[in-house]
Amino acid sequence: AVRGGYGRIPGDDVHGHRLPGAEHRGKKMRCLLLMAGPGIKSNVRIERPVALQDIAPTVSHMMGFPTPRDTEGGIIYQMLEE
Repeated sequence: AVRGGYGRIPGDDVHGHRLPGAEHRGKKMRCLLLMAGPGIKSNVRIERPVALQDIAPTVSHMMGFPTPRDTEGGIIYQMLEE
């Protein structure tokens, strides 16, 4: 989506006008999320949809911080070890 000529607005040499993970002309681009490390389950596939806005609350939870006040996402409990 960021390669030259794809989704560009004429005169915009920095950013395209479509973002990865979006829908365009009825087609959906989905992205893969891979996470590993302490506190994350191994060899698990999460069946629920995960969105970019779920990352900040999940990382905050893992670090012991409160969920960001204005976040729109939720903690991905399914990937966390108990």
